[in-house]
Amino acid sequence: MRITGRLDFFNEVTPVKNLGRGLLVVALVVGFQATGRWAALHGQGVLGGTPQRAEPQTVGQCLQAAQTYAVRRVQEMRAAGQAADYAKVTQEAMDLAKTYATRFSIATVATADLTPLAKLYVLAKQPDLARQSIARALAAPGIPDAQKGDALVAAVDISMGSPVTDEGVKQAEAYAADLDALKGVTQQKIQAHLRLGNYFRAVDVDDKIFAHGNQVIELVRTLSSTDRTAMARSLVSAYSNVAEVYGGWEQADKAVAILEQGLKDLGDGPDVSRLIPPTMERYRLVGTVAAPIEAPRWLNAPDGTATIDPKGTVTVVQFTAHWCGPCRKSYPSTLRLHNAWASKGLQVIFATELYGFLGQQRPLTPEQEIAGDRKYFVDEHGLPFKIAIENQRIAAAAGAAPGPPMNEDRYKVGGIPQIVVIDRQGRIRLIVVGWDPAAEARLNKLVERLLAEPTT
Repeated sequence: MRITGRLDFFNEVTPVKNLGRGLLVVALVVGFQATGRWAALHGQGVLGGTPQRAEPQTVGQCLQAAQTYAVRRVQEMRAAGQAADYAKVTQEAMDLAKTYATRFSIATVATADLTPLAKLYVLAKQPDLARQSIARALAAPGIPDAQKGDALVAAVDISMGSPVTDEGVKQAEAYAADLDALKGVTQQKIQAHLRLGNYFRAVDVDDKIFAHGNQVIELVRTLSSTDRTAMARSLVSAYSNVAEVYGGWEQADKAVAILEQGLKDLGDGPDVSRLIPPTMERYRLVGTVAAPIEAPRWLNAPDGTATIDPKGTVTVVQFTAHWCGPCRKSYPSTLRLHNAWASKGLQVIFATELYGFLGQQRPLTPEQEIAGDRKYFVDEHGLPFKIAIENQRIAAAAGAAPGPPMNEDRYKVGGIPQIVVIDRQGRIRLIVVGWDPAAEARLNKLVERLLAEPTT
């Protein structure tokens, strides 16, 4: 979101968690290898009924085979009308990469093969060997900057491998600094800073998001127009991340400006047009009149409540969900904000919706989920705020006619938690996406300032 939790959590598209992102599934490879039939079937083009590549020999060929076989095999299975067993084939994918990796030795492969070998170890879930391979690559004397740049990018990814540790992140930033010291290798520098920036976005560390995002934006200006277009989908995140930090710092005008720069720098390709304008629309809401919060069901509100218009009261609206981990981390701070200022006139409203499940309980009826929401928000977290619960998405999935725009549509929510601060005149004064612990102090100061403003 800065995220955190995404609204499209069923189809997560945020990137950057591991080196083998393309590694989805591989089917039936290990069994063929174990019985000695793999080479015959693989070479003869029998497996899956489609022509197969020759058995890979080099480190690079083995890496490519491990990275690409998964997608190709899933396509074959779907073409044959078969359902993919993702857990099974993912395991088989790892075993295949491990089998390939055993053919090579870190001590004897050529220096140029050490980085692809490290990536192969990552796919095989052998991080210690991956680190050893990269360490030897980086220690090799006289390697070209381009080759060293590739090794440093891989080193960043390996250091950020799951589970991410503070030491791993510190090491990854040191590798990125080494990359910055090299001449050229612009694309490798961008990859490293995107990796780090998106990580810090996920854990909501504003100064790091800002630093790595701006580093990418500076590097973009040195790319050719062809490279900008080719990398646009990844590059968009740097502009969006920096915009969200500006937004959280009460600088919505700068948020819009950096997004406008993104449109100029990256062109109007489909990924840019799809991703930047909605974020720009969100920050253009600052200074406009806030929409009422509407819902057919409410918690902690009088019976019959359907709409709350924030005008007339300093209001903090938080968009949240029971499945959102980063939202959960924000609740103690939001509760402290309420406790500090409710007696002075602050109103806090939560906005959520029905999803048809809660934790491992699924499917749930609306009544069951609302009861679960009450237990989760009110009983477990002790939240006294009014909580709006919409049901348009669930109702539409069940065949109901489209309802009115949802609260999230009116407030241009792209990720949660999204926090909106509204003054007594009903104007939006701040939009924060994600939750940085430092945001608590900033929100407290803003709320105190708004409560002190004249009522007319």
